[in-house]
Amino acid sequence: TRFLTFSLRKMTGAECTVKAQALLSPRYGNFKNEDSHTKSSPVLEELGAVYAICWQSEGEVIEATAAYGMHDFLKRSKSFTFRQGEGYVGKLSDAKIGEVVLIEDVLQEDPRLFHRKMDALINNIASIVFVRLPRATLEIGF
Repeated sequence: TRFLTFSLRKMTGAECTVKAQALLSPRYGNFKNEDSHTKSSPVLEELGAVYAICWQSEGEVIEATAAYGMHDFLKRSKSFTFRQGEGYVGKLSDAKIGEVVLIEDVLQEDPRLFHRKMDALINNIASIVFVRLPRATLEIGF
């Protein structure tokens, strides 16, 4: 299993190691085909996060292929899709593996880059980190 390490010091006060493969694993089901929220993950609990979404390219569209957590923000997020270069998810699809985008304060974020800003605010999402992985972009919300 590969591990991806990145710093979330400003949000959690400590270095965190994310078991990226665990969050990319489909063992909790396909997010798009489920009527209810998916199960939580021990990785989320370890980070203090409330959700995680795996974004992958499906042809010319980037869509959520897996999600974890019991948060209402996931309901809205599953309907979103992106194209290459569109928003943070689309911009990171062409980025180097390991590249990270940190939204420290969703309230201050530009909605042209974070298209789900209003939904995040309504659902009390304060901070988000996006991490480029070998075949996906991982989004983790706090």
